Amino acid sequence: MKWRATAIYFLVLLLAGGTYLVIKTKQKEAAREEKESRRVFAFDAAAVKEIEIKSEGAEKICLEKGEKWKISRPIDSDVDRTVFDDFFSTLQNIMQERNIGKASDNLKAFGLDNPSLVVRVLTGDNWLELRMGGENPAETGRYATAGEGGDIFMVSHATYESLKKTLRDFRRKELFSWQPDQVSAVDVKWRNAEGFSLERQGGSKQWKSANQPDIEIKARKVQDLLDELHWLRAVDFAAKDAMPSTPRLEIRLKLKDGQTPELKVADSDDTKKQAVAVSSEVEGPVLVASRILGSIPRSVGFLADRSLMAPEAADVSKIAWKTENGGGNLVRLQDDSWGTKEGEASAKPVENSTAVKGLLVFLENVEYIEAVQPGSKPAEGTRDSVQLVDVFGKTSSLAWDGLPTETTDPVTVWIQRDGAVREVKVKRDVVKRLNESLARLGVTGKKN
Repeated sequence: MKWRATAIYFLVLLLAGGTYLVIKTKQKEAAREEKESRRVFAFDAAAVKEIEIKSEGAEKICLEKGEKWKISRPIDSDVDRTVFDDFFSTLQNIMQERNIGKASDNLKAFGLDNPSLVVRVLTGDNWLELRMGGENPAETGRYATAGEGGDIFMVSHATYESLKKTLRDFRRKELFSWQPDQVSAVDVKWRNAEGFSLERQGGSKQWKSANQPDIEIKARKVQDLLDELHWLRAVDFAAKDAMPSTPRLEIRLKLKDGQTPELKVADSDDTKKQAVAVSSEVEGPVLVASRILGSIPRSVGFLADRSLMAPEAADVSKIAWKTENGGGNLVRLQDDSWGTKEGEASAKPVENSTAVKGLLVFLENVEYIEAVQPGSKPAEGTRDSVQLVDVFGKTSSLAWDGLPTETTDPVTVWIQRDGAVREVKVKRDVVKRLNESLARLGVTGKKN
């Protein structure tokens, strides 16, 4: 009869478990219903057409939805999407913290005779209205009421602050909406006649200057310039007449679809570290951080490619080097780690590839000071060198004849790529760091 007792016990467990699940489900449903009962507004977000916000002592702000949400009053402007989305989310989820009861004739006691904030929402053909008054004596929230003759209730300070947005809060801060890869041409003009023009070559990462076609442009520098402009934000908004007739800097872009966005920046206010700017995509003058004036190159020479290393770090597949401290060979393995290579033997993975990756990132970003004209070739037996092979089979190398110990003068380095040799001057600290990085590579290769 043992099996009967086991079956009964199992049945009791099933019943208990089922009862527990039913109770938990009912509790969750009750909690959901209780939460919904405290929700101030229930509306279909897609049906909302207009929103009005009137704060005490400020002009009424009107937002309208067309193809996208825009400010229609007191000015015509795009909205800051992040600010608006946070505001709209709060609007959908306003909760009564505590119900006070029916409003009496003494609305002044609750600060609702002259509300500090009124928010109206047009959904379909109906206006929903929320009025928020003064703080309660304990300063834990604000009194509020919705609609005509509705109860007075409490809302949290967080809700109040999230809804009390100013025109400055709502106005779009991004000066441009294009993406860097959409730009096909750049024209930069400084007040003192400096400047440059660039054109993207065939939709690729390559750029050329029509005025100085012999200068090889570093694509990463142009990318940095475009990123700087793309992420430029207004820190505040200026008066209508704030922009002078002769700006210090003018930038005109051409996009692949033919659009020509523009930016003008005035002189910097060194006290506030701000400058007045005008974007063709934003209504009226704005204030931007004045560091933008120091980030924009003055001539195409600042964009010239003075890279020591030809391939990008991610494309390097082999490294070979020799210095007074020794040398070695490394190859990139399939899992993006590195291994030492000797002759025809299989590569032996190194324990830690950090030193290898550090060297490549360093070489990818460092530049020489100037090219020597006319240049020379490295002498036979030049002591120090590093050779790189990329995934396309192209070889490039650097060679230098030791590091002088009694001078801070630049060091002569020979760059060899595509069968040509270029003699350049490099800061002594750069070559010193290169030597140190190669020494670490030698230690890394000996640990396997």
